[in-house]
Formats: sequence, C-alpha cells, structure tokens
Amino acid sequence: MPYHVKVLPHAERSFRKLKKTHSRLCKEIQSYILNDLPNDPRPHGHKKLSVGGYRIRFGDYRLLYNIDDDAKTVYIADVLHRSDAYRFL
Repeated sequence: MPYHVKVLPHAERSFRKLKKTHSRLCKEIQSYILNDLPNDPRPHGHKKLSVGGYRIRFGDYRLLYNIDDDAKTVYIADVLHRSDAYRFL
C-alpha cells in the first residue's frame, strides 16, 4: 500500500524559491515526490539523519523528510542547498 505524501508549509516556500532559479531541478524533485516516494519512502541512496528523518540527494540540494509508518504518511520537511541542509541539525 503506498504512503501518503504531505508537504509541510516551510517546504512549500522552499519549493517556490527553488522554482524561480532551478525550475528543472524543482520539476525533478516534484516528480520524485509524486511518483516514487509514495511507493518506496526508503529508496536506495536515502540517508537516515541523526536527529530523525531522512534525506535524499538531488545534485547540490537535499530533500529532508520524515516517515510515519503507522499512518503510512511521508512528511516533506524542506528542500535545501547542501551547504544549508545540515546547519540546523
């Protein structure tokens, strides 16, 4: 059974900013979120973060998300440049 994906408000703002400068990358990430992540929330190449949650690389950007297995839901927390992604973790 596929997971539901919910994009948190902060991640939506990050997507809007990213779309202005990196529209192709933004489309790639959105396609991944809609098509691949619901079926496999822990794909090959994902990394579990020490503070909880996961990250997936998209070039110089990182998709940060959490998984609630009981509710079968993936929460997209943020999309950040790699230099900013781990600053607050």
